[in-house]
Amino acid sequence: MTVTIPTRHLGRNPATQYAASMLKVIGIAQPDKFLSGATICYRDRKPFSIDDEIMSLMAKGRANHLQRIHDDNDEYFAPALSIGVGSIPAGIRITTTSSLGDVHEQFHQEGIAEDVGESLANDIEFHRTETATAITNENMPQMARSYRCYLNACISMLDYFLHRHEQRAFRNGPVGEPIETPNRLPDRIQAWIETYSPTNAESLLSSQELSTFKDLLRARNKYVHPKQPIFNFQATEVLRVLNLSAQGVGGLLGLLRVKQGLSPYLGFINQISTLKKIQKT
Repeated sequence: MTVTIPTRHLGRNPATQYAASMLKVIGIAQPDKFLSGATICYRDRKPFSIDDEIMSLMAKGRANHLQRIHDDNDEYFAPALSIGVGSIPAGIRITTTSSLGDVHEQFHQEGIAEDVGESLANDIEFHRTETATAITNENMPQMARSYRCYLNACISMLDYFLHRHEQRAFRNGPVGEPIETPNRLPDRIQAWIETYSPTNAESLLSSQELSTFKDLLRARNKYVHPKQPIFNFQATEVLRVLNLSAQGVGGLLGLLRVKQGLSPYLGFINQISTLKKIQKT
């Protein structure tokens, strides 16, 4: 089987609309007609070109400077600073710290501290592409291996989203209230809905986005909780599941954010919700 992997997330018009929506969310005035070639000046940040932001949205589903401004203002998902350290000369000791609120992660040798949302979004996209490439190359062991990694990252992103609410988000102190935490993921999603968007509970629980996520969860559970001595991954079914993450992960998180009264344009959500369908050719 041969498949075609899209090389970009968005066309120019949708990318321009995304950029305009983020400008509106962060309170930057814009003309009635969105003008190409504009330069954005925001507080003490270095000016940046809106055209460059649109190109980034087209390529990656997320902006650059504009995305950081938008996400930094979020009360739940302000991103941590990702820091990597490569070669350290012998005899030199360093301490590298990445912090977000009262959470601090340190390492004293080669390593990296990553923002979880961005890291998981990158994992979903990377392993999705690797799985599709393995299908085209007829490398079935690699297909199965990358597919399992893809599914893990999909479920982990929902887990991360829920944890940031369950354990309180920290940014200049606690934000929000802790909620009771059931063990099963579907029950945790329902608890989140009943806590943060109870008036929309019926529509959210019956939404296509949640149904699609449960499809991903069933696929992941088949190998995380194996009941048979043989894994069976068939290329056609694998390809179908690779195309569920845009709606079942990015779409679901965006929907939950909208029903919570918050912006759906977070970078890690945009990156997944704008994934194009991988086509069989």
